[in-house]
Amino acid sequence: MMSKPGKTVALFAAATVLAFGVKSVMAAGSVFVETGLVASSEPVSVEDMVSGWDGSFQAGEHAYANLNIAYGFSVDGWRFSRDQRWYYYLSFSKQTSRFFNSLEKGGGVEAGDVDLNAKSFQANGFSFSKSVEISEGWIVEPRISVYDINRYQFGSLKGFAESGSGESDLKASALLDYYFDEDKILEYEDDHKNGQGLSLSLSGQVILNPSFRLDYQLSDIWNRLEFDAATFTRGCIEFNSPANPICNAQGSASGRSGLDKYSTSISMTVLARLSYSPLSVEAAVYSHEKYRRLGLAKGWDTAIGQLYVQTYSTRQLGFRWQSGWHRLTLASDHSKASKTRDVDVNLSFYWRW
Repeated sequence: MMSKPGKTVALFAAATVLAFGVKSVMAAGSVFVETGLVASSEPVSVEDMVSGWDGSFQAGEHAYANLNIAYGFSVDGWRFSRDQRWYYYLSFSKQTSRFFNSLEKGGGVEAGDVDLNAKSFQANGFSFSKSVEISEGWIVEPRISVYDINRYQFGSLKGFAESGSGESDLKASALLDYYFDEDKILEYEDDHKNGQGLSLSLSGQVILNPSFRLDYQLSDIWNRLEFDAATFTRGCIEFNSPANPICNAQGSASGRSGLDKYSTSISMTVLARLSYSPLSVEAAVYSHEKYRRLGLAKGWDTAIGQLYVQTYSTRQLGFRWQSGWHRLTLASDHSKASKTRDVDVNLSFYWRW
């Protein structure tokens, strides 16, 4: 069921690599491993988004996860990496989140719209980029990523539910438009082919003056995900003959399934950080569709590297420890992992020459 969409991405691990700014100070060359975690779930905890909505609930509008793992080398401004990526994004109305929560917990269902859009994929690939100083203190690094997409779920569910006391007397109808490698709704099976992806990103650094520096990363500025033969289902889903259906299903569902050519894209992610070196303080912004956060950090130079304490508008608290050979970030909105709704983890290592 779409009420447990996190199963399409293993363990709901997600992130973007937050190591921008480190690359711009690399020596002649390096070997690196970078991985990270950024995940957010508004209605329930990240764990419940994966396993079922049986914990604390609040009406929300998104669930987001993005995991990148990269390893490779850089030399003379060029960077080459082998990549793995898991991307997951659900958007829905607050009424829709209440609807699914009631279904999961067996409570009464309020009448209202059901509006859900889902995009997720798992891919392997490679990236290459070139760091260029276009003027004094202004560095840009365009990056091209190529993907082979082996798991995917793209779809929308739009309809209306009538009020009821539980799942047994639920009356609803919805239009479904759904592309997938594994059908999570109607269990349709067919032979599909892997998809291909291409993405352009841009990162860099601007030294505004001796005190202020801006680091930025614009991921997936332009991207395209294509499938020559994607399994799909389109049609109408209906429960218990609602009084005012938005579509007419013969039985519980009607429509058609098969293989079709399909293309789509995902939204750009913006990450920017403004640093004030005399006080070792930073202000940061992160934005991807409905998921947005602001952050503040204070740092100290120590014998084992730079240590930062960080706080975010998403009620996360955390720290960052970095040096010339590594970077570690940990931030969460709750001390218990099972109750975390927003989490940020990054771990990167560099061997330089």
